[in-house]
Amino acid sequence: MIFYDKAREVSSRKGAMPDVFSGSNLLRYESRWNARLPQQLKEPKINGNTLFDAKFYGKVISLWADSYFNIDKKRTPNFEAMEKIKTVSDATDFICAIALRKLTPNKVQSILEDMKQNKVFEDRKYYTRLKAKLKEISNKADITKADDLVTELDSEIRNVLSYKR
Repeated sequence: MIFYDKAREVSSRKGAMPDVFSGSNLLRYESRWNARLPQQLKEPKINGNTLFDAKFYGKVISLWADSYFNIDKKRTPNFEAMEKIKTVSDATDFICAIALRKLTPNKVQSILEDMKQNKVFEDRKYYTRLKAKLKEISNKADITKADDLVTELDSEIRNVLSYKR
């Protein structure tokens, strides 16, 4: 799966962008399948004829969208949700969501790895539970909201799905 700036990619190849896209921010999202195509695309056999099959095309579009929607997307704290805070637990979750937003996923992973190395928990399953709890707090619908650009991209991906053949 690859995301890149289409305008930059075209200009690096010394190509020309159509005038209709001039000055636009163009994000390109691709899924690339290079090896073991039948397994990756869930088909018994893939050949030239397969590529022209409308059902196969629809299946590839669905796989493309599925891979996008399987990406964990950071949510932003919803400061309007403060009025919904009624308990200390609600407030703790809200503050944690704000703090987690400021950390990169790599930093959170690094902290978890440090905890493992220092054997903070005797039972390894607690690290999995902690990671799940942090994810739950970061994605709580009542205290966080999807970024506007992510929401727009989600909508565009759903549009592609709804108009596939």
